[in-house]
Amino acid sequence: MNVSESLNVSDLLTYLKPLVDYWFYTLPVAFFLWVAANYVEKFAIALIGFIAGINFIFPFLMEKFPQLDQWLTTDVSKQVAMVILGILVAAIIYALYRAFVFIAGFLILGIIGYYVIDFVVRYFSISFPAESGYFIFGGAILFGIIGGFFAARKSTEIVSILSIIVGSAVISSTIIAVIIKYIIKSEDFEKTFSQPVYSSIFVGLLLVFIILGFVINFGKRKGKERG
Repeated sequence: MNVSESLNVSDLLTYLKPLVDYWFYTLPVAFFLWVAANYVEKFAIALIGFIAGINFIFPFLMEKFPQLDQWLTTDVSKQVAMVILGILVAAIIYALYRAFVFIAGFLILGIIGYYVIDFVVRYFSISFPAESGYFIFGGAILFGIIGGFFAARKSTEIVSILSIIVGSAVISSTIIAVIIKYIIKSEDFEKTFSQPVYSSIFVGLLLVFIILGFVINFGKRKGKERG
């Protein structure tokens, strides 16, 4: 299976659309996460929830429940509903902070563990007495539990790293969107965005912002510790 088969670009753009159309909500939040990730742990996790509510949960609900379009008939009403949902998600995540950190660690390391174990099993043609999927899934759960407990113990560092990654991703996506929509002035945003050159630029920008984010947040702390 190649990348184009495993990744549905149109689905990705469904969730990217609010980021492009309503960048004035998410970009300031993303910038704050990027530069202040190491200083406002619990507030940062709430801001991540706000971004998730606007850019992922709201488009998901709009896609799965078409009747929402009949209720939210104007752009203003959609924006209001989107922001309210973002605030609600932020409040829930803030209230369930420790649980969210554990779940985030569980999911991240669990998913990584699943693909790593699956790759090892396939590469070395390892056989099991039963269906290999059960063993791979079990190993992924074990990885996830370890990741969850580690994230809970190192919550400050984990949240800081997550904030830098989320902030960098949003900033990079916004830059690409501005280039396509306002500089190139492409009429077919989806087709242009799916071109390899723009995905390569996005990855390059993402890496640059992540590195700069680590320097800004952790470089200052190391400097203070030495002083």
